[in-house]
Amino acid sequence: MEKFIELRRIKIPNHSYEHLLEYNYPKEKLLKKNDRKLIASVLDLYGIKSKYTIKLLHNYPFLNLIALTKLSSLFGNDYHKYLSSINEKIYSVSQTHEREVRGLFSLTDYKEQVQNYNISDVEKENIVRILNDEQFQKPITEDVTGQLFDHFRMIDAIRVYDTSIKMKAKTQKEFNDEHRELSKTIAAINKGWVIEYVYDTKTIESIQEYISIDENTNLYPHILKREEEYVEEGKFMHHCVASYADHEKSIIISIRTDDSSNRVTCEFDIQTGRLVQARHFCNGVPPSEFNEPIEVLKDKLRLMARYGTLNWKEKRKAAVLINGKEVESSGPTRITDNWFGLY
Repeated sequence: MEKFIELRRIKIPNHSYEHLLEYNYPKEKLLKKNDRKLIASVLDLYGIKSKYTIKLLHNYPFLNLIALTKLSSLFGNDYHKYLSSINEKIYSVSQTHEREVRGLFSLTDYKEQVQNYNISDVEKENIVRILNDEQFQKPITEDVTGQLFDHFRMIDAIRVYDTSIKMKAKTQKEFNDEHRELSKTIAAINKGWVIEYVYDTKTIESIQEYISIDENTNLYPHILKREEEYVEEGKFMHHCVASYADHEKSIIISIRTDDSSNRVTCEFDIQTGRLVQARHFCNGVPPSEFNEPIEVLKDKLRLMARYGTLNWKEKRKAAVLINGKEVESSGPTRITDNWFGLY
């Protein structure tokens, strides 16, 4: 190898370089273009040559270059700006002696994918925040970049039905939660249908009649009828009501303020009308202003159960709705790939 370097007049760094030549040899064209400097030529081979990445590879010669390139492709043409905003200690723990053959990696494929995702500057900044989160503490590997790509692939698929969707997560936990919710939506698209409970019109009107707290305040009971409503309620309230969508012996009623910003989720037994549980945010105890509406519903549902009008008329499969748009179960947006999460 030393003889090869001498014959090719390659300018090597003052640290280990053998792996760069063995797995990432840039060939004559790139060596000539980069004044025969090995580090610059290798980075040029990957399409991520900049002053910052040259410095980075000098400091951390065993970086996973494929993972770093995939991450850079998410950041677009200004990748160096975002890479330099990542805490350097992450790069120090991202070094690995495991080498992969670069011939199996296509930079063009990843760049084309990212162009379709239309990742905004705010989302790119959020990626940096997640990587810098103290709870993250992971090296930059292909598993990590793969999870990020999966995240934006899901967003891109859902954007067909909801153009406002974007990555809002700024921390590791928020990313996990958001990834989980995206996965649920994709699962619903894949399944092509959701559970829907059909109630008698008079039953709905009676239960969903507003309840006055005082002359200035009304609360509004809302029956959860579709699986998406269970998911939204659970996501908003940070509890597990989404898992109750298939509970045939329960009716779930969300008591809400006019703008739905404050809620209490109530489970009633369909056969008896008995209140099984009432939960505020994070399974907390309902605030006192909800006590009276809960009592009104308890009396109303016990009476309806006695007369047999509380039960649903039909449990059926309904088309998935996203942002009010019906999802075609066999259309071109159907997702068939495997999706991976950070949890």
